[in-house]
Amino acid sequence: MAGREGAAFQHALVLLLAVAVGLSFALCYGIANHNTYLLYPLRELDPEFLRYDWLAAQTTAYHRNFALLIELLASLGPAPWMVAGANVALVAALMLTIYGFLYRHYRRDALVAILLLMCFVLLEKTRSVASSHILTSILEPSSVAASAVVIGLLLLLAERYLWSGVLVAIGGFFHTNFLLLDFVFFGLVHLALGREDLARRLCQQLGPSVAVLLFEFPMLYAMATDPLGGEARNIFQFIRSPHHYVPRKYLADFIPFAGWHSLAMSCLDLKSSEARISSRLAKVYAVFLGLVMTATVLTTLIYVPFVSQLFFWRMAPFSVLLAQLVIITRIAPYFSASAERDTAKGLNWQWVLAAVGGGLILIHHGSKVKPTEVGLLQVKAIYVVIVIVTLFAHVLLARGKTRRYLTMIPPAMVPLGLVVVGLAFSAAPAYKASNVLHGLSAPTHELVQWAQSTAPDAQFLIPPSLKTFRLHAARAVVVDWKSTPIKPAELIEWYRRLGRVSGDPKVRNLVEAEAGYHRMDQSRLVSLAREFEIDYAVFGQPFDARQLQGEVVFTNKRYLVLKPGAMTEDSAR
Repeated sequence: MAGREGAAFQHALVLLLAVAVGLSFALCYGIANHNTYLLYPLRELDPEFLRYDWLAAQTTAYHRNFALLIELLASLGPAPWMVAGANVALVAALMLTIYGFLYRHYRRDALVAILLLMCFVLLEKTRSVASSHILTSILEPSSVAASAVVIGLLLLLAERYLWSGVLVAIGGFFHTNFLLLDFVFFGLVHLALGREDLARRLCQQLGPSVAVLLFEFPMLYAMATDPLGGEARNIFQFIRSPHHYVPRKYLADFIPFAGWHSLAMSCLDLKSSEARISSRLAKVYAVFLGLVMTATVLTTLIYVPFVSQLFFWRMAPFSVLLAQLVIITRIAPYFSASAERDTAKGLNWQWVLAAVGGGLILIHHGSKVKPTEVGLLQVKAIYVVIVIVTLFAHVLLARGKTRRYLTMIPPAMVPLGLVVVGLAFSAAPAYKASNVLHGLSAPTHELVQWAQSTAPDAQFLIPPSLKTFRLHAARAVVVDWKSTPIKPAELIEWYRRLGRVSGDPKVRNLVEAEAGYHRMDQSRLVSLAREFEIDYAVFGQPFDARQLQGEVVFTNKRYLVLKPGAMTEDSAR
């Protein structure tokens, strides 16, 4: 009975902490990618919503399958609360699923292992190279798909290939990029697992994804054969999203990436409480890391457009998660002092890898803190130091002889303390970032509230960086930087519009677009008003409205709205 009660208490504790980790991502709605991904489902729920907006009403829906989930959530209650709550539930569910895997295969060490993993999640929020991630502060297609793929990976490790294939296919259903990459990554994983029963394993693993691929094939074929595809890809990869596709834009991301993998490699030769599953984990980890590194070489030292277009870096967070699973399953026994090894002699390569790995992660987080500042960054930096030093100490301890005094400390107390401290440090930022609780910033709220009082068919010219306006004001805009369509012809039209509003048809980035918009003159405004039937033009403060003809109809400390005057050739001159 005591054993059952202890297990029940452990499960309840992990459940509570999983929800807390979910809340640490904040309750967010209508920010970042939501400004693109929510347009179609909200229009499905209300056809009058953004009926006059070019992007929302006249371009191809972005992530139609994800829209089904948003429509379901919105039908259950207020969309902001339901969508934000679903993201918290997604994070918590993923933590609990990983715990279930650890409890089944590493029962004695499961609590310590999941607590350590929670520390890592609190540290980096599953972010990795090229702005890739598994979880994020909003519910979006990539986080839903990535969570399904993680569960699929765990099922693969447990040799449940058909169910793994189903979960991976669900991930591909919500995000086509995952669908294409999964064939490569999971196919090679099965090859790495050996030739025994290979055909059956591949059929079970990839069969469900083939069904999803057939469903998505018409759209993929149309885009692949579109004669405008090359021009559109260049716009998207090198102008709109270099943070995803141009490695020199995110070289610093490789510092913690290398750090986690160095730590994992230093742990690979440590004994585990479950040899079979640990051996499979090491093979899967090697495949994921090898493919990500190969893709990096083929987009840096050698540039292969097809590899770049597939965005292999989307799988980088999975390689990091697998590295972290290697770390926690190999060193968890040393927290309880139940593992004994002979003292290592000399300085071997595993010690060096452990030191390099911990050092790189510390350097990455430490570089974000300025000595003259005092605030949350310093607090987080201290937390990073404590977690990595604790982890590093146990990695080194695993290579020596366990000290007797550690048996006096309950095994889970150190990682539990780290999780609690991490949650405490995350509480204030998460509360502040929760726009479901606080709404938009006061100046932006005032602007969108005023815009909602205008005619439903009003057309707005807005600064390219004002990405929240369309969704929250529910008014049509000519173009913004954040929200792009998906089809080549539509993406090219988006870029043409951006060039028109910025005054530069070859604009290269958001900074140039924003600066060009702020230099708006009467001639450009006349031309834009005539082409796009503009009713109002929004400018960021400070802005001298006297350089343009029109009536100032709204102003606050951040924004000014001009209702253009009579748009004639004479007024342009």
